[in-house]
Amino acid sequence: MALDVTAERALPPPRHRVAGHATDRRGDAGWTQVVREGRVTREPRFTREAGTGGFGP
Repeated sequence: MALDVTAERALPPPRHRVAGHATDRRGDAGWTQVVREGRVTREPRFTREAGTGGFGP
C-alpha cells in the first residue's frame, strides 16, 4: 500500500518586513491595480467630528 503525504506550514514574515512592503510606494501599482470595488466591513473605531478640531467627544 502506497501513501503519499505532503505537509506544509506557512511561516509569516516578521511584522517590520510586512509593514515595510505595504508602505513602499514602489509597490502601489501592484496593490491597487486589481482592486475593483471596496466596502466597509465594520464600523470605525473612532470618528472625527467636523469643526471640533479633534477626535471623539
